[in-house]
Amino acid sequence: MNVTYESKSKEDAYLHVGNLDNSKIDYAVVAFTDWKQTPLLNDKYVNYIDVSPNEREVYKFSFPTVDDEINYQIIAFKNPYKTSNEMAYGTMRTVLTP
Repeated sequence: MNVTYESKSKEDAYLHVGNLDNSKIDYAVVAFTDWKQTPLLNDKYVNYIDVSPNEREVYKFSFPTVDDEINYQIIAFKNPYKTSNEMAYGTMRTVLTP
């Protein structure tokens, strides 16, 4: 598995969302291009993902089309409908290039 610090516009990638806990975890996953929210999976701006205990969900997606070098980030929020002191649970950031 590679950590991608720079990615090409329109390139395919895989989002891995895992759960090392002993109970199901719900995530709300969002993406940003140049700090503006952008669709990630199935043209949705917020993607709700349930992951069973000790499992991993893998989703194929394509980076957005860009004309200039730009920041791209995906953020996962654990248990988005429960009150908690936790903020973002996971994040992935890369620079998109044309």
